[in-house]
Amino acid sequence: MPETPETQGIIIDEGLPVPQGVPLREGEEKYAATLNLEHQRRRDSEIDELRREIQALKGVSGPYRSNAESPAEKARRNMIKEKVRDLYAATEQRGDTWYGPCAPATIINFNPVTLRLKGILASQSVHAAGIGRKVTIPYRGRKWIGSYVTSRSPVTWPVCIGTENVKGVDVPSFKAEYISPIGIAHQFYEHYVVGARDAEGMGGILIFAGDAHTLDPARQAKSNGTLMVPIPDPELSTHERVSFKLEMRSLDACLDRALATQRAYAEWQISEGHRFANAQSDDLRSQLSSYHILWHNWAIEMGYKREPEKWAAAQLQDSPDVDAIFCPGCHTRQTNTEQAFCPNCNRPFDAYKAFMAGHPVPMQYLEMYEGAEWDGIVVEMKRRKEKRAMLEGVEEPKKKVKKADEKDE
Repeated sequence: MPETPETQGIIIDEGLPVPQGVPLREGEEKYAATLNLEHQRRRDSEIDELRREIQALKGVSGPYRSNAESPAEKARRNMIKEKVRDLYAATEQRGDTWYGPCAPATIINFNPVTLRLKGILASQSVHAAGIGRKVTIPYRGRKWIGSYVTSRSPVTWPVCIGTENVKGVDVPSFKAEYISPIGIAHQFYEHYVVGARDAEGMGGILIFAGDAHTLDPARQAKSNGTLMVPIPDPELSTHERVSFKLEMRSLDACLDRALATQRAYAEWQISEGHRFANAQSDDLRSQLSSYHILWHNWAIEMGYKREPEKWAAAQLQDSPDVDAIFCPGCHTRQTNTEQAFCPNCNRPFDAYKAFMAGHPVPMQYLEMYEGAEWDGIVVEMKRRKEKRAMLEGVEEPKKKVKKADEKDE
């Protein structure tokens, strides 16, 4: 049986929020979608103006754009605003629970990497664990620290649905489409755990309806230690739109599943890194990346792994300006910059450097050098022979032994 989390020890640190779009002042959270839309429109306008100035400096004429907003652009912008307004109007709070399309949802990230979405949701992200707003949950003898984001605003965009005749001219017709905060939260789970084609199976993600204070001891006691988790609703979903419903699940079951999946993912990354580091092929060895080392070090920090692997620990000994050196014979990695000979085959890592440092290097490795390095080897070899001759010449002469029949004068 999984151990129940110590809800009394859960700590929610709101800290300084990491900006998700335009900075908001107190009380403006419910207008975030409209403010972000206006902020993006102004940013696009500034970018267009900078492009025109660059074209003018280059002396190249750019495409003509009217400074005034076109009626179609204004209509689309107003359509988005009306949609956002209607969505907020249909959302209400009853006690601690929210109902409606803009009901907030929270994403907690226990992973050492930042979570990011793509496409129309590219502005949505959750920082790596321990950055920004944090929550600490004691569980299974460890303190799990995660970063969280509470999504409160829908993401809206215009969708072309056909054309309409306006004064004898066919113009495109649009409608406002949106994804709710609950849908945004599920997108993180879908892409980083399971569901989407590019799902990574990472785990370490907790999503639930409501804000982070849903984890407060008083609320957890009131809900019998449960969370409302968003899942797709197959009955209401269509090909164009996915609808979501909330399913009641226990907090300890959600944590157990998320952390078990995360541990399996870390184990896979470490095993893949070990396979790449010890491969005979240069192409495979080059695939060992800092991502493998990141998860290796995370496992060491969490106590899942006690002894570090050489391929990961050695990376920590190098400074940023030191390149890794490998044995030219068996490709064993140099453990430190002072190591002259390979511990596996006894071949010098750098024959010239080892010889000039005074180490005895076999001649066959020195004969391969040319140019300035060869001249340096010849000069050094001559210098050593001269010194050796001097040492041999200062030896004391042997004393002559007197014969027995010789008489002293």
